[in-house]
Amino acid sequence: MRALAILVALVAIARADPPALDVYTGHGFSVKLPRGWKVAVDEAHGMLQAAAPSGQAELLLIVIPHALATADAVIDGAMARLPQLKITERGSLAGGARSALAAGTFGGVAARAGIVAAVGGNGTAVVGALIAGEREFDADGGLATVVASLGSIKAQADAGSPQTAIDHAIDEMGREDKRGGRPDLDPARPALARAQLVGSWGRGAGSSYPVEEYTTATGVWGHYNSSGEGELFTFDRDGRYTITHVTSISQQYCQTKAVQFEHGRYTFDGRSLEMKVGDSFGVFSICGAKPKRQDEDVRAQKPRHYDLGLSDDGRLIMVGPSCGAIGELHCEPHARWEMKRR
Repeated sequence: MRALAILVALVAIARADPPALDVYTGHGFSVKLPRGWKVAVDEAHGMLQAAAPSGQAELLLIVIPHALATADAVIDGAMARLPQLKITERGSLAGGARSALAAGTFGGVAARAGIVAAVGGNGTAVVGALIAGEREFDADGGLATVVASLGSIKAQADAGSPQTAIDHAIDEMGREDKRGGRPDLDPARPALARAQLVGSWGRGAGSSYPVEEYTTATGVWGHYNSSGEGELFTFDRDGRYTITHVTSISQQYCQTKAVQFEHGRYTFDGRSLEMKVGDSFGVFSICGAKPKRQDEDVRAQKPRHYDLGLSDDGRLIMVGPSCGAIGELHCEPHARWEMKRR
């Protein structure tokens, strides 16, 4: 739930007047939930579930890292997993959040649902949903309960607690994040030889592979499967480069996959790099929808310039614009990140 707490702390969500709420404290976060409800947390999947004592209502809070979707698309993806419930009304909340009301059946009984989704600047989505019996929905606060719970989430520092293996892994991944506000490279740093740059460098833990669907006389047709979230920069000896960006997020109510490619040519002088894009395209599946290819118009793309260096443990350091032809929800004009040789 750490990512959920961080995201919601950044998203302004409107408050309402739900029934009495009590503070629930989890590992590194706190949240207000309806009094007396039974709570279960699945940290591995970024999900919190609270069930009413009556068994007739359930509140879900879910985080979807790198959702690559709008708030409305996230809501649609969640509702696609609840086909017996149909959206009857949509609305807007502060901070760009979106809401929806739905009605139908759930578990064979008449039910209503209220759902709220917000997408942060880094593309991470947070979702809250209350699903309850038709009569219980209003008694349990309806949409106001969802809004109040999401808006109450706070991150809490675990002072004095030893760093766990997971926390260490998160810190290591932080070196690979494209972030602004980091120090520039030392102008007097040693120059890299071309042989030190050539090859593949990766950040995150993403991979992709083609899946053949059918073959015709003119070629093979298929799509790309993806796993994890990450990026691979490949520099060839002849001055060509390829960037492969992979995102695959699976949640209870939404599975999003994207594989994006950028090809072009580069020049390198030992300390600086210029990248000029030639073409770019992506294959997207938002919340389980049929994969679609999207080709980017790169004619207006200008060459990008980066400072390069090597860290003490052999990682390639890049400083410059975080985005190129590949579409991302949040772009830093001057970011720094590190990549391991792959």
